[in-house]
Amino acid sequence: MTFDLVKPSQHGLGHLLNPTDPDSPNRDWTTDTWQSVISSALELPVADPAWLDVPAVGRLSISSPHLHRLLGTLNEDRAYHDQIKPFTFLLIAFVSVLERPADDQEMVLIAPYATNPHEWSQMPWLNRYSTRSYTITPTPSGGYERDGLVTVKTYRDVIAEYATHPEAKSADPTGGPCTRRTTGLLERRHVTARTITHIGKEANQLEDVQAGLHARQDDVLNAYDDTEQLRFEAALPQLRDLGPREVARRTGHSLGAVHAVLMGTSRPRPAARLRYRAAVE
Repeated sequence: MTFDLVKPSQHGLGHLLNPTDPDSPNRDWTTDTWQSVISSALELPVADPAWLDVPAVGRLSISSPHLHRLLGTLNEDRAYHDQIKPFTFLLIAFVSVLERPADDQEMVLIAPYATNPHEWSQMPWLNRYSTRSYTITPTPSGGYERDGLVTVKTYRDVIAEYATHPEAKSADPTGGPCTRRTTGLLERRHVTARTITHIGKEANQLEDVQAGLHARQDDVLNAYDDTEQLRFEAALPQLRDLGPREVARRTGHSLGAVHAVLMGTSRPRPAARLRYRAAVE
C-alpha cells in the first residue's frame, strides 16, 4: 500500500526551524514528517528521518517591549552592539512537564539567535517565567534532576505529541469529545452556548501563542466576566416593580439616577450593581 501527499500542512509545525538546515526557509521536512506520521498510523514501513532526535527549536521575532524586557538577564554585562535588540530574532525551546526542575515548573526557554545546532547545548537559555538560566540537552534525564541542565523536546517528541493531539473542535465517531486515543473519522462537535464572555485583542499575540512562548493561555487572553451584569439584568424586573422611589430609598441613590437605570438609559458601575441587587434580595 502506498499513498501520495496532496497537501503536507505546516499547521502545528510552522514555528519550528528546518531541522536539516536551521537557517534555510525550505519546508520540505514537513513532507517527511507527514510521511512518517501517516505511515505509522497505517502500520506501513517507513524510515525515520535522520533529524528526529535534534532539539525542536523555533525562531521568534522580538516584536514587543514586553518580550524585549524578558531578555534583560541575557543582555546584562554585554556591550550594546552584542545585546539582543528589538526586531531581531531569538530561539525558543520547549521542555516537557516531566523534565522540568521541581522548583521551576512553568518553563519556556529562550536564547539569542544562533543557527549552529552545536552551539545550542553550550549557550545559556533563559526561562521566560522565572528568568533562571539553563543549558539544554536532547538526552532524557531518566528521572534524575541535573543542576542547571534540562532536557528539551526533540522533533521526535513534538511529532509524537502532534500525532495524538486531541482535536477539541471535533467529536469522535460516537459523538463524544476527542481524546489522545481517538481514531477514525471525526464528526462536527455540537456546542451549546451557556454564557457570553467578552475577551480582549489576544489575537495581537497569536504568533507568540502558536510558537509556544506562552505556557498559559491566560498570558494573552483578557476575559471580562459578565456574571455580575447578567445577575443585575435578571433583577431589573423586580426593581421596576418596586418603583423608582422605593429603589432610591433602598440603594441610597438619587431618584434621577435610579430612574435612568430602571429605564435602561444608564448602566450602573459594578459597585452600584451590587446595591441594586441587594435591594431585591
